[in-house]
Amino acid sequence: MKRIYDVILTFYAWFCGLLLLGAVGTVLGFLLLKGIPALKPELVLGETPLVDALFLRRVVIDGLLPAMTG
Repeated sequence: MKRIYDVILTFYAWFCGLLLLGAVGTVLGFLLLKGIPALKPELVLGETPLVDALFLRRVVIDGLLPAMTG
């Protein structure tokens, strides 16, 4: 009887673990699928051109760069 209980409990634990990994993978996949198109230089640099920001010709005021460096 104890052997059957151990097998059922092991199967249940593996099933729950795989179900949790599947749910987390689904959420991360959805976020990546919907979020990748929004990742552009304008998100970080705002309206400042990329070359000007990299060579410190202009100060980046809008975008996420000031918050990331702060």
